[in-house]
Amino acid sequence: KRRSESTTNSFVLDQDGIDDKVELERKHLQATVAALKNEVAGRNNVLDETQQKLEAMRQELEAAKAELQKEASCQEKVVELETQLEANVCELTKSVEYAKGLKEQLSSILWMAKPQPPTS
Repeated sequence: KRRSESTTNSFVLDQDGIDDKVELERKHLQATVAALKNEVAGRNNVLDETQQKLEAMRQELEAAKAELQKEASCQEKVVELETQLEANVCELTKSVEYAKGLKEQLSSILWMAKPQPPTS
C-alpha cells in the first residue's frame, strides 16, 4: 500500500511539474504572440506612412505632369506664333517691295506726264 501511495505522490508531483512547464510554455507563447503582434502593428504603421508618402508623391507627379503639359502647350503656341510672325514678315517684305515698284512706276509716269517746255 505504501508503494502505491508513493507512486501516486510521484505521479502527482510529476503532473504538477508538467503543469508548471505547460504554464511556462503558455506564458512564453503569449509573450511571443504579443511581441509579434506589436511588430506587425509597427510594420503596418510604417506601411501606412509609406503609402501616404507614395500618394503625396503621386499627386506631386500628377501636378508636375500637368505643368509640363501646360508648358508644352505654351511652347507649341510660341512656335505657332513664331511661324506666323515669319510668314507676316515675309508678306510685309513682299508688300514693301511691291510698294517700291509701284512708287517707281508712279515716278516714271509722273516724269513722263510732266509738261515739256516747247522746243523751238
